[in-house]
Amino acid sequence: MLVSAIEENLQLFYANEQLPLSSEYLWLIIDGVVKSSTINEKGKNVTLSYWGAKDVVGKPLSGNRLCILECVTSVRAEKIYVQDWQKLSPAVFRYGQQVKELSNIIRTGKAPQRLLLLLDWLANKFSERLNPDKSINFNITHQELSEIIGVSRITVTKILNQFEQEGVISRPERNTIIVH
Repeated sequence: MLVSAIEENLQLFYANEQLPLSSEYLWLIIDGVVKSSTINEKGKNVTLSYWGAKDVVGKPLSGNRLCILECVTSVRAEKIYVQDWQKLSPAVFRYGQQVKELSNIIRTGKAPQRLLLLLDWLANKFSERLNPDKSINFNITHQELSEIIGVSRITVTKILNQFEQEGVISRPERNTIIVH
């Protein structure tokens, strides 16, 4: 039995696995959550963003910068080779939009506002809808949030606790943040 090219290029990755990187192809995420990160000048891993269904990721989009693509959840992704990139136009456009949105978030005023905008952005992107509330249902650490918005982990923890006391968010269980 012959396997179609799409089936050959569709792969399943488990949480904590890394997507292989090559200048020959990109990954179109079918479902799941992928975290992109890099290594800073001090040798520390720094979270850059989170990607989900219909997003495209890979070495050609990261330029010369070292990029690590780690699965946060199980992920199904399709390998798209250079010669087939024309079918990725909408996904590449979304990639650019996401980078612009995150850039606007990290340039916004004070840390509480940046964190709230980031939580809202993540909830809108990955939410499993609950009434009017939006939820983030994957493991994202205070450290990773702090890396994205450019503040310390302690600051993020304090702000999250404040948000929870004010009813802006709730955390009913581990790995769940509900943005009200």
